[in-house]
Amino acid sequence: MTSNATVGALRPRSARYQRLPILDGLDWSTCLCEFDQGEWYCVVFRSVRRDGASFELLTEFDDRAHAEALASGGLLLYFRGELDAEGGCLSLCLWTDRESARTALFLPEHRAAIELADSMYEWFHIERYAIRKSIDGTITAEPSRVGSRPSTLEAIAVAAYRSSSIRSIARRMKREASALLPPSF
Repeated sequence: MTSNATVGALRPRSARYQRLPILDGLDWSTCLCEFDQGEWYCVVFRSVRRDGASFELLTEFDDRAHAEALASGGLLLYFRGELDAEGGCLSLCLWTDRESARTALFLPEHRAAIELADSMYEWFHIERYAIRKSIDGTITAEPSRVGSRPSTLEAIAVAAYRSSSIRSIARRMKREASALLPPSF
């Protein structure tokens, strides 16, 4: 690896990059041009925003989570994607390693941003990759499957998130059902 190498800008290779595999939709060769070889951890967030989702609120929470992740160490690149014509978006973080990404996941500003997900997105999906550049310049993205089971801390975080999401969905369903019932109920 080149000493003192830095990650360059990551740019779309296609106007439809939000819907493509990350190696097809984004120009990784320019991004990693200063490195002879290496391996990084990438977390991709694909989503479709709800109609009426507040761009200002999303940006505020995103900016705070980004600043917190930078301060925590290990974040090399944050690519904030643009919406496509159908409201789809792809954003990603490139980390030095998986542990740095996991550390940021549990920070308060990141948790606050996660709490917005139900109200801001029709759907979202998280993808994780090991991005590798070989000595011959080949760049690969291998889906990350570190271990067959999540750590206890990850399992607790996922369970807590799902529990709060289930409660949120149940509250929303109850409100929607109440709106359909006559006032006498």
